[in-house]
Amino acid sequence: MFHFKIAKGEINLVGKLIHKFDNGNLCCFIPDDDIFLFRVYKYWGCMKKDGSIIIPPTYEALGGIFKEKYFQAKKNSQYSLIDITNTKIIDMKYDFLDVAYIDQHDKVFFIVEKNGKYGVININEEEIIPIKYDYLEMIGIKDNHFYATFDGKKGIIDLKNEIIVPFEYLDIYYLGQNSIMTTKDEENFIIINEQNKQICKTIFEEIGKYTDFNNNPILYPAKLNNKWGLLMNMATL
Repeated sequence: MFHFKIAKGEINLVGKLIHKFDNGNLCCFIPDDDIFLFRVYKYWGCMKKDGSIIIPPTYEALGGIFKEKYFQAKKNSQYSLIDITNTKIIDMKYDFLDVAYIDQHDKVFFIVEKNGKYGVININEEEIIPIKYDYLEMIGIKDNHFYATFDGKKGIIDLKNEIIVPFEYLDIYYLGQNSIMTTKDEENFIIINEQNKQICKTIFEEIGKYTDFNNNPILYPAKLNNKWGLLMNMATL
């Protein structure tokens, strides 16, 4: 019987815990000190610290835990949503699935990919945003807004599938709450607002995206003459 190492614990081939884990050596914490993820070969499962298996190690990926009871699960290259009892919540039929947005009423929405197209569904698998876009990405600094690509052009939509900024840009991203960097080619950058009105052109070769690493929405990086610096976004003052 082979044994497999996980942190400072050890399990056998069927997932039985041979040696208990120390509190300081649990693997892949979940918001429950007694529950953690583990892996046998390339497959992931979930067990309690006492060795009892909650979710057998049958998934290629297991994570994206939210609300302390749901898991993003991948098997045979398809994604689904399961709960902590290994009960299927969303069918295993998507090429990609991840939490997109949780609203003020604690309702959860998921970005999904199916047959090369992206959309948003709720936990009942109802399409909130039709699965028709070439790409979707949640906008971190703007609740329920999404960068979307359609027919090769980028724009911005909301959770009601209403178009905020039309699909006419090569690249687009927020600099602040109502200032958006766009380009229709690879040389000319312009800043617009959510009404798709041009605020100004820029002379810069590149404007950096707002990221979690830049927690000041007034400042953003810019490139000019092959050198980088910081610009102040006066629209946010």
